[in-house]
Amino acid sequence: MQFLAMLLLTVIPNTTVTAKGWKGITPLHSTRKDVERILGKSSDANKIRATYQLPDEDIYIVFASDDDIPPDCVKKLPPGQSFS
Repeated sequence: MQFLAMLLLTVIPNTTVTAKGWKGITPLHSTRKDVERILGKSSDANKIRATYQLPDEDIYIVFASDDDIPPDCVKKLPPGQSFS
């Protein structure tokens, strides 16, 4: 029983977490153009983010940019690619 518990504790931290797509927007794949095609232009957008207010939810999307955005993995994305 202890062996099984140790095995589970070893395996659980190694699982991969993937972000789910939403309404056709897929994190790390969809571009700004994709988002605008699906949700329209945001009235509150700038170079690196767009926000939308829908009847049942608020949406905040961040795009890769040449500007200094902290996470190193974001800098590996082409400019305009969404990562939220």
